[in-house]
Amino acid sequence: MSESSVQFTNAGLAELISAKNKGFKAAITEIGAGDKSYKPSASQTALVNEKQREPIAEYEELSSTSLRMGTIFNGEDEYEVREIGFYLDSGTLLAVYSVPNTLLTYKSARSSWIQKFTLDISLLPTDSVTVVIGTENINLMMTEELAIMATTQIDNMTRHLGLKDVVTSLQNTIELQQVHIGTLEQAGQTLQRTQSAMIRQRQEQDGEIQTSLAKMATAQVSTMYRQVKHITSANNK
Repeated sequence: MSESSVQFTNAGLAELISAKNKGFKAAITEIGAGDKSYKPSASQTALVNEKQREPIAEYEELSSTSLRMGTIFNGEDEYEVREIGFYLDSGTLLAVYSVPNTLLTYKSARSSWIQKFTLDISLLPTDSVTVVIGTENINLMMTEELAIMATTQIDNMTRHLGLKDVVTSLQNTIELQQVHIGTLEQAGQTLQRTQSAMIRQRQEQDGEIQTSLAKMATAQVSTMYRQVKHITSANNK
């Protein structure tokens, strides 16, 4: 939220001038929020209907005329945010921001509203104001940068995980193919052993047949020889 048309108050300006004349700067320490919208007045000393006030949690000097600060509005209060006030450490209202009939944001119950404000101090006396943060420094100025970094990192991780899934799928496919090839190799080896066993068995069977045939042939030749010998002996008589 950029407050380019903030209304500085007469009381706040007087305190800044007094502080500068004494050789030091007045300090902005708190930011308040209310639920009324209107055209701010330099004579204001308070918000019309302040609902909550919180210490400044983070501060950054953008330039000599521009201050950026942030705070956290937490708790169970719930209200429309229509007016913003910037308070000095003395409790004096330094500046007011509000636009007639305009809702700035909404503070819901039991939630934290984190908001950054950029304050143009070019209308104030030079080197008359600074910002003092409270005890709860949550580094709000880094929130945007961290969010961008986190989004980029998550995106990279998502792409990496997607690529990893593809690689894992390919590895699983290769492993399945290797298992399939191994199974085929085992089947081939089993078939080869079976064929070898069948060949050996056939060879053994063929050997046995040949032996039997040889024995039969020998027996027949022996029988024929005996018959021929008998016939010859009979003729000689």
